[in-house]
Amino acid sequence: MQLKQLSFYEPEVKEAENILYLKDEDGNDWYASQEKFSAAKLKIAFTDDGIIRTADYDASALWPVNMAVAEVTTKSVPEGFNIDGGWMFDGKKIIPAPVDHIARAEANKQSLLQLAAQSIAPLQDAVELELASEEEIALLTAWKKYRVMLNRLDTSVAPDINWPEVPSDVA
Repeated sequence: MQLKQLSFYEPEVKEAENILYLKDEDGNDWYASQEKFSAAKLKIAFTDDGIIRTADYDASALWPVNMAVAEVTTKSVPEGFNIDGGWMFDGKKIIPAPVDHIARAEANKQSLLQLAAQSIAPLQDAVELELASEEEIALLTAWKKYRVMLNRLDTSVAPDINWPEVPSDVA
């Protein structure tokens, strides 16, 4: 059982005013179609790019707005499957989603640089105002070295990156 992309629609006869209705590209109503799914199979809802966004054995637990729905046998669900965006449906089975390692590494690098900047700022203030303790001066140095090492990282070799260790309490 599979439904193509589901979107909102207004049925001719409504059961109640506070119900939102969905139908797929072939005109199949979401609520009427739920009973056609097998109780023993996993129902997955996925976006146009095939990325699985939600899954449940109970079709009524899904709310697949702007998604398609398919079901797969329990045996064909890969170990480690989850709905965090790392899996996709290829039309027949669940497969790992391709990973852009370079983009992930660059995003991680930027996040770590932001953490370093946030950690350096108050320590730098303390040094400039001559209020810094010996521990704060050592920590400032460690954070600055860390930031330099981060800036030197070549993310084009991802995922094979040797990330520098985040400074901890240097004292």
